[in-house]
Amino acid sequence: MSFRTVIRVCLCAVLAGRLGRAHGASCGDAVPPIDSGCGAGGAYAVAVDTLVNCRGTRYPTYVCRPEGARGPLPLVFFLHGLGTNSPAAYDHITRHLAARGCCVVMPHYRISSFPAQRRTYRGIYRRMLCAAAELELTVDTTRIGFVGHSFGGAAIPALALRLLTQRGWGARAAFMYIMAPHFVFGITEKELREFPSHVKMLVQVYEEDDCNDHKIASHLFETIGVPDSAKGYMMLVSDSSAAVGCRLCADHSTPCGPGDELGEIDGLDYYGVYRPLDALAACTFSGKGGCRDAALKTEDERYFMGVWQDGRPVRPAFVSDRPEVRAPREQFFFHWEHPWNPFHPTRRRRRFLMRW
Repeated sequence: MSFRTVIRVCLCAVLAGRLGRAHGASCGDAVPPIDSGCGAGGAYAVAVDTLVNCRGTRYPTYVCRPEGARGPLPLVFFLHGLGTNSPAAYDHITRHLAARGCCVVMPHYRISSFPAQRRTYRGIYRRMLCAAAELELTVDTTRIGFVGHSFGGAAIPALALRLLTQRGWGARAAFMYIMAPHFVFGITEKELREFPSHVKMLVQVYEEDDCNDHKIASHLFETIGVPDSAKGYMMLVSDSSAAVGCRLCADHSTPCGPGDELGEIDGLDYYGVYRPLDALAACTFSGKGGCRDAALKTEDERYFMGVWQDGRPVRPAFVSDRPEVRAPREQFFFHWEHPWNPFHPTRRRRRFLMRW
């Protein structure tokens, strides 16, 4: 096995959360799911397809569609972390969005270059264009969303910028939902600061993430040219219940479902992933849902996360427009001072990492 292959395998393992902490006992039913409104299941049955007609693409692209929904539908791209060979790890999120009326496209990819991501980003971009062409009669590219985790979350700003500015996608409405982002390649600080201001954005981190430094997320949040009124920064925190006998672990694998060896669907997903995502999508695409309170802002920076079966509230998440990073550098494998970080002030040859 070549040195390059070893590096890729290790990187994929880390970005998938394979070096993260193990979860405690199963908590799937310990915090009851949301039964109505944002965070609840949608009204549509979901059909899952694989697009196979895209030339020049090595990996498949998966599509989740709401059966019986009248189109054209808002188009949402889901960009996964690097440890999955199938859509199974994030299937619960893509199906959840589709059940609520969105057409969700998940292009599969692997690292093609590192640390710069020219070939990887170009491959994802081609899959996005191909999917939109294949689904032309079904989707409305003027209403678009981008959801991503880890490597996929970090890829969103560069890919979204090109689609928004060069293709005119998202002209009517656009949002970005970025979870635990890795280093943000393929975009300059100037481009971030001049980012289209009509986009809405939520950046989310996890208290016990030991993979990607929270400062990566806070720098993105503070630098991007999205107005403060249209963006939010959220941190999900861990909690446990002795009475129920389980622990909600807010680590790097939080958005992953049963298709991932460390994943689980639990209260962190119901209240911390589904609910703000639904609110962000609703207020972006239809102007409904009170996104300022439900997705982006709260009056006291505390975000309700449900109750345990014994009636005790789960520790609230924190939402802020002035994030403070308190976790030490030593907590993270990919810390802010890492030589791959294109935005660290002492990093040389940053342009090499900011172009694709």
